[in-house]
Amino acid sequence: MCVLSALVPSYLVLEWGAGLPAIPIAAVVAAGACEVIWRSGLRPRLLWNEGGLTAVWAVRVRALRWSEIARIDVRGNAFLVATGDGESLRWEFDRVWWLARLSRRYADVGSGVGARLQEALDSGRAGGELHRPPEFRARRPWLVFVLVVAAAAALTPLVTKLMLA
Repeated sequence: MCVLSALVPSYLVLEWGAGLPAIPIAAVVAAGACEVIWRSGLRPRLLWNEGGLTAVWAVRVRALRWSEIARIDVRGNAFLVATGDGESLRWEFDRVWWLARLSRRYADVGSGVGARLQEALDSGRAGGELHRPPEFRARRPWLVFVLVVAAAAALTPLVTKLMLA
């Protein structure tokens, strides 16, 4: 949207948008915003079980068996997973910097997860290849999506009236 707003002059947007109803546009924009927010941080992004590790990014999912992982390094809030074939995956544990300064326990959450992950790696290697890594199933919070889209659609006439006044 930012790129389009930079490329298309505003008078053309007003002319083109005059024939379009505002409520469906607001609903589509709100649904897109919900999806981007969910993909960027609200969904689980690091899953593991006795079979392996699954890392989830915004557009990519990678599942590794414990036998494929050479080592796991934890540095602050970042994990570096090195595989046996020389590939390395970087995954960052979200941590708000000002909360980390206020609470030492909050600041150490990444290292606690790293310790549990290292334990899972050790026990997973001992268990062998019997199990599969966890499968990531995208379970979107549909109720939240519907509420946000409905609120955007309901507030659009009010916002439009205020902007035109």
